[in-house]
Amino acid sequence: MKRIAAALFFAITLICAVPMSAQACGGFFCSQQQMDQSGENILFAMDGGEVSAHIQIFYQGEADRFAWVLPLPVQPTDIRVGTDMLFQQLLGRTQPRFQTTWKNNGKCYFYGWGGGMDDGDLAGNAGPTNEESEGGVEVLESGSVGPFDYHVIAGTNTESGEAVFQWLKDNDYDQPDMAKDLVTTYVAEKHVFVAVRLQSNKGTGDIQPLVLDFPFPGSCVPLRLTSIAAADDMPVRVWILGQHRAIPINYFHVEINEKKIDWMRNGNNYNELAIEAVDTAAGRGFLTEFAGDTNDMKGQLWQPGKYDTDVLKKIKTPWDFVQNMLSQNFPRNTTMQNLIRKHVPMPQSVKDKGVTEQQFYNNLQKYKNDLAGQPFDPVAFADDVADKLLKPLEEANQLFNEHRYMTRLMTMISASEMTRDPIFLFNPDLPNVNNVHSAVGKPYCKEGTNEVEKVVITLADGTLLEYEGPFNTGQVPVLADEALAGGPASAIQRMFTAGPPEDISLDRVPEVDKEFDSITVGLVASGALGGLPSGNRPGAQPTSSGEGGCVASNAAPLSGILVMGLIFVLGLGTFRRRQQP
Repeated sequence: MKRIAAALFFAITLICAVPMSAQACGGFFCSQQQMDQSGENILFAMDGGEVSAHIQIFYQGEADRFAWVLPLPVQPTDIRVGTDMLFQQLLGRTQPRFQTTWKNNGKCYFYGWGGGMDDGDLAGNAGPTNEESEGGVEVLESGSVGPFDYHVIAGTNTESGEAVFQWLKDNDYDQPDMAKDLVTTYVAEKHVFVAVRLQSNKGTGDIQPLVLDFPFPGSCVPLRLTSIAAADDMPVRVWILGQHRAIPINYFHVEINEKKIDWMRNGNNYNELAIEAVDTAAGRGFLTEFAGDTNDMKGQLWQPGKYDTDVLKKIKTPWDFVQNMLSQNFPRNTTMQNLIRKHVPMPQSVKDKGVTEQQFYNNLQKYKNDLAGQPFDPVAFADDVADKLLKPLEEANQLFNEHRYMTRLMTMISASEMTRDPIFLFNPDLPNVNNVHSAVGKPYCKEGTNEVEKVVITLADGTLLEYEGPFNTGQVPVLADEALAGGPASAIQRMFTAGPPEDISLDRVPEVDKEFDSITVGLVASGALGGLPSGNRPGAQPTSSGEGGCVASNAAPLSGILVMGLIFVLGLGTFRRRQQP
């Protein structure tokens, strides 16, 4: 059966066991609601000229229909699996938060209505190389990693787009016809393609994030390809680890107008406001939701000596083995669940009794008689835990020891707005951005009563927002002077790799947006950066563009970007949601 290209989103994904809920139920298998999210989550880390990309994969559908194709500017040097817990920690610790501290006014009390928003509201080494050429397609590498089989392919020339597209279809990476032109474009731009599918004996629960390493000073996130599967106003989140704050150079930078935040409900209108703010920037803008040091992430995923797999190897029974993992507080996620299923399969005699997975795996000792006739290898189990669960955690944790600075950028974008691929560079001159936003609220009651008739919110910059009631009916209060609040964006900016941003007025947005189409990133034979000018403001002459780069459009490069050090960007592709036969 042909595989249909899967919708692979870098989103809050497949986290089936959140620690608090898992502990409440007392085991590794707990009934919890999975987060079904359309969006993209990826973390980039740069060390010198090496880029490491951790990509979270979201997929719901039949395992034999899972197929993913990822365009990259160069062939990766390593492909391995990562951990969803990296994104679980990133999402929680860098999520924008809006909190109001309420002060009493004599006997006049008011504390808002709570609410707020969270991310749930949004949306191994490479295997053996196998170089060959087949009808305009070169297979650079093929192998297996984790639950995946993969091929790395490229067109033999810039006109091999149709051949690459057909090769993908012929080799069970079936793509929708609407992807053909986009694949052809990336081939013409000399990208390679990493094509991934699940191994025949694996299920969708085995899916883990992919990690790809490659040497390159610049590339891009090809949202053009993502447009095939994109939902309206799809969230795209990018975490970038480096030495300085990361910026978009061919998308606008947008700042939220905090006067428009619903401080009564702890910012529960943030998503809606973010969409409106990005729309003011031609629908192509990124918000910086966090920028600062990585100290808060250090030690969150891994600590030396926290887990002892040597103890596990000496345990003779599966129920004591699992109980010991619980007492050591091993991660409670889908990877762990799949390892338990593999090494402690549910006996048929238990299934015949109508026992559920949760009942069985959360109380193995109750079924020890059924398990008695089943072999159990604690050494193999412990080695699997170390290799497939703990090793990715340790590697992900090391990222925050090696990189001092982290930026979280986010946009809400629809398919029609994905006309170019966003490029990110660094600017050492920009300030940090706190993800926690605070305000102070004070109520005012009608004279002689405790009925609130007015609430004044004081923002961190001293701005006073006066709201009119009623405040006791659940109705959303309104500003006494709505005109003073302004629009959804407090700033629309063009960013540079040095110095402050340039504020862009609304009437100039179309003009600058068109200029952004001209920015390219590439390499020249000498290894210097190409396609970018040498100055940090408009007017500088562009350098000569080279091969193997990232092209936002066919236009000439735009003057006005200063390249400081190595450029760090990556190409990503997302195909459509699986179509039901």
